Amino acid sequence: LVEWFAVACLVFRRHRPVTAGLAASAAIVALPLLGPALDEPAVPILIIWTAGYAAAHYRDDLLGLVVPTLTFAVVLLATAVEGPAPDISDVVFTAVIAFPPYVAGRLVRAMLDRNRLLAQEAELIAASREAAMGEAVAAERARMSRELHDVIAHSLSVMTVQAAAAEGLVGTDPDAAMRALRTVQEAGRGALAETSQLPLPKTGIDIFREQLPITDSSKPTYRTHRVGKNLQIWLTEGRDYRSPNEMADGPEKSLWGTEQREWLKSTLKASDAKWKIVISPTPMVGPDDLKKIDNHADISGFRHEADAFFAWLKENKINNLKLICGDRHWQYHSIHPSGIEEFACGALNDENSRMGVNPGSKKGSDPDALIKQPYTSATPQGGFLQITAAADQLTLEHFDSRGNSLNRVTR
Repeated sequence: LVEWFAVACLVFRRHRPVTAGLAASAAIVALPLLGPALDEPAVPILIIWTAGYAAAHYRDDLLGLVVPTLTFAVVLLATAVEGPAPDISDVVFTAVIAFPPYVAGRLVRAMLDRNRLLAQEAELIAASREAAMGEAVAAERARMSRELHDVIAHSLSVMTVQAAAAEGLVGTDPDAAMRALRTVQEAGRGALAETSQLPLPKTGIDIFREQLPITDSSKPTYRTHRVGKNLQIWLTEGRDYRSPNEMADGPEKSLWGTEQREWLKSTLKASDAKWKIVISPTPMVGPDDLKKIDNHADISGFRHEADAFFAWLKENKINNLKLICGDRHWQYHSIHPSGIEEFACGALNDENSRMGVNPGSKKGSDPDALIKQPYTSATPQGGFLQITAAADQLTLEHFDSRGNSLNRVTR
């Protein structure tokens, strides 16, 4: 009957953990006084453990510690009443019964509290990310709306003025009226063409700079850095100032734009660094695929600008200059007929790598094999290029994605 009372008390352990635990433990501890001894199998130690665990798990303070402490004290007292004074083994045994469930309950509660906090933080992060995405979408819609407004407003202004002029001239100068109407037609077609190409290129550039803040938005993204006494690097911009890819190659076609090209020349000429590294997103020597027309190495691309630049380097005695190509998916070391060397770092991982284009390939940009290529990747594989500059030596070394050296060049 007493055991059933203890079990009934534990039914309330979630809402009244201390009260229920004390009542259940007191009932169980009273069993030896009413019948069997504490060391007999009939003693339901499990109830004491449940009471101690509940007192720790369902209370967020240390008040639940009263349950195992009082249980410990009462069990020792009952043991002393029944027989000789408890020795150290009795104390240890009673402590093992009373306190470990409480400790387990505190640990489980701490773990659950931590998980709850992490879940709340995750929800806040998700909400913040969703809000940021919503703001970005709204900003992009507003930006496109402004562009659409500017295109249409400008075109409508031209169309309105020309239509009014045509109306005034239709009776006195039919030819002039027809010219005005053709201007109206051209303005309308131009507006339609521009709206079909939204967002505008400038918007794309603004978004790129917003997402990748390489430098202050008021400054160009091409830049140079002096790295110690012996080394200076240049990073060119291949997106913002280029002529259309489809434009016929010649003096007017430029991947860099006039301003960047003149900046590159002037800063190279002014540099007293022993080693000069020009880092280009796309190849200047190659070879590249024959079908490509978007870089300096391509036959129908921007080769005139590259050849003119190489001639300028030779004419101005710019020595110890190496080109680094960042956007070819294979590693290589190539030498232009002018003597300029180019090193491609290749893809970073194996999955994005491919076999390269060899000099003399009819499917490449060097079908006459004018380029020398001391090294190219033997198999498709990722990796990186390491450059070490000292006063008397420059080392360029290709590695695979696992850190194994593949090609080493010293100058």
